[in-house]
Amino acid sequence: MAIVIDSDIEYISAVKGYFDKRVANLHKMANSNGKEFELEILLLSCCYIDALAGIFTNINGVNERFTEILIYLGYTNDVDFSKINLLILERQIREHNSKNQTLILPQKYDNWVSGEISKRDYSSGDNVTLDLFEKDVLTRIFAISSDAEKAKYEAVLRKAVRKATYAEVLYENYRNAAVHEALVKGHWEGATREDRPFYVAIIDDEPDLTFPGTFLIKVVENMIDRIHKRCTDLFYASEFGIDHG
Repeated sequence: MAIVIDSDIEYISAVKGYFDKRVANLHKMANSNGKEFELEILLLSCCYIDALAGIFTNINGVNERFTEILIYLGYTNDVDFSKINLLILERQIREHNSKNQTLILPQKYDNWVSGEISKRDYSSGDNVTLDLFEKDVLTRIFAISSDAEKAKYEAVLRKAVRKATYAEVLYENYRNAAVHEALVKGHWEGATREDRPFYVAIIDDEPDLTFPGTFLIKVVENMIDRIHKRCTDLFYASEFGIDHG
């Protein structure tokens, strides 16, 4: 993905000023009356990420650009959006095999994911610190693949792993659900875990990965600041003939 960095400092400053006001409004909602505006905060945060992706990437697909900009610029409070929700990955593999009878993934991939899940206690809520990065999951999956299996299944496995990133979970369960259904899926309030995502263990069901509203406000804030800094650095490098190589 290419991030479109603009060297027009006045334009970039105007964009930053606009989004700074939006973020200030999100903070007002978060501080006004407990959780009354939680849905609005979640929805608007996703919309602002969407808008920033539309302005500052060269990708046409809404899903892809939303995911890519989060992975590239969304790092917040030690949370990397390229981390993998193993529960979603397990579901992706099983759904693929149930729907596609012409290219069924070998059982060993499902077994590997299930084995990783069994190492984690989702009742603690802290598994975001234990979750693996997208690149590490791919490395481990391809390590148990023969050359023939890699050639045959690589595209399917890469797609399944990408669909299980935190960025994709936010897109599917928050952005899409909020925009199209006025709700978010798998979201829980966690008063003691407002600074980063957390898991909630559900009896007889998959634990949900929750993104607190205050965390998403910080994500948007960080993305705006990072984009502005990169554009400003480019402007001054160009102004003074500095080559950052």
